[in-house]
Amino acid sequence: SILEGMHGVLCLIAEHDEYYFTDSETAFLESLSSEFSEILDLARINDTSVLDSLTRLYNYRYFQNQLAIEAHRARRNGSVLSLLVVEIDDYKQFSQRQEYKVAEEVAREFATLLRTICRSTDILARKDGAVFYLLLPETPAEGAAIVAEKIRLGAENNVSNLDRGPVR
Repeated sequence: SILEGMHGVLCLIAEHDEYYFTDSETAFLESLSSEFSEILDLARINDTSVLDSLTRLYNYRYFQNQLAIEAHRARRNGSVLSLLVVEIDDYKQFSQRQEYKVAEEVAREFATLLRTICRSTDILARKDGAVFYLLLPETPAEGAAIVAEKIRLGAENNVSNLDRGPVR
């Protein structure tokens, strides 16, 4: 298809009255187009190297790097940093009993729940299956406990009507 590999459209208007671009303008625009394409390709590669493909949360490798950075920052500034490790109960057994697609949907919905509860400055990651790590900068233990309880309540109240019926 002609659209395969297309990243977007750039609309340009010539400054002169003619309906064409000069050779030098065309060469410049081709160069510019090539540069934009390379930048978008690099952004896509970077995106896939730090994000979990299923949930679009950070992957665990990226999370480990950010944990080291945030821990250093907290020590340097004398600030607090909280870490939550959250696992969906019985996820492995559930994924073995149910279709794989249903288990994936549960993980995606849980990631959406985490995004709605956590701040944009929090770092959310998914490790194997249903293990999620939440790094909460500038959050004392009491604040982390509040976030954990919101997650627990949200998960408890979250009912998905998927193909196989309700999933909690």
